[in-house]
Amino acid sequence: MRTIITIILVTMLQACTLVGPTAPGHASDTWTGYVVQVHDGDTITVIDPERGRIKVRLYGIDTPELGQPYGNRASGYAAKMLLRQEIEGETVAVDRYGRDVALVTIKGADVSGALLKAGLAWVYPNFCRRDVCAEWKAIQEQARSRRKGLWLDPEAIPPWEWRRNPRIIVPEP
Repeated sequence: MRTIITIILVTMLQACTLVGPTAPGHASDTWTGYVVQVHDGDTITVIDPERGRIKVRLYGIDTPELGQPYGNRASGYAAKMLLRQEIEGETVAVDRYGRDVALVTIKGADVSGALLKAGLAWVYPNFCRRDVCAEWKAIQEQARSRRKGLWLDPEAIPPWEWRRNPRIIVPEP
């Protein structure tokens, strides 16, 4: 019995070591990578020299889905900015799909902030809890007041609502 308990404790300690804050793909993990694919406005695939190919979800924002008005525009904007570029990221979580959820910058510029400023994203209210979210909300309000991007439509539907009840695919303006 004592041997079994010892084996269980050693196994648990090893497991804790593997998921500690410095383990790849966990909170406070910073990395540099090369963008090889843009899936949509807020999801990319990156080659990280240490970890290989990783899928990354931009932290704190939600862009229109492909098929939703402005979805293609958000995806195209992200591709133009990020594809075949080196980026820096700070993984803050891993989502239920196994993607790193990360704060991402390119040449020091905030990628999420750029999408918000262009009017191609919403601050994701249920998931944006860091200090930067207040700044992002202000950027979003500026884009809305200037009627940039999706804010041309006063009844623009946030993607988290659209996913619950997808509308007929509407051509982008």
